[in-house]
Amino acid sequence: MKGKAERIRLITVTNRQRFRPIQCDAVAQAGEVILGQLGLEFQLGVELVGARAMTRANLQFLGHPGSTDIITFDYGSTPDRLHGDLLISVPDAWSQAAEFKTSGEAELLRYLIHGILHLQGFDDQAPPERRRMKLRENQLMRRYADLSVPFVSKVRRRSVLTRD
Repeated sequence: MKGKAERIRLITVTNRQRFRPIQCDAVAQAGEVILGQLGLEFQLGVELVGARAMTRANLQFLGHPGSTDIITFDYGSTPDRLHGDLLISVPDAWSQAAEFKTSGEAELLRYLIHGILHLQGFDDQAPPERRRMKLRENQLMRRYADLSVPFVSKVRRRSVLTRD
């Protein structure tokens, strides 16, 4: 339409780790569904990394030693237009999944949602804000839980289903 700006809806997922085979298309589709249903415009990069890369990034950008689950880089997001990058540690997702008795795929989805919430302005530094963010994160996890199912490679998933 003439005179109406085109909505920006771009998500790029890059896999730079070898810990687990991840279907980048499925991660991108999950992000598109979530962001689209939230009515947001977005320009989002998601980079899936291993523990060593995350450890380096955590020290370089946040000054913290060791790995972490996700680092969010915000490039000027507004509440209805997100612009940023998410650096997600796949090994941390699987480690946390074992601790919380969930799947690695579900943890990856949680990290994706967590990063989106940060870009929307949610913060998890102080207890009241952390509770508010966790509440919203849990709501979105319940709503979009099925989106994480195709995250792992089809070959990997098939072997998991036939193992008994």
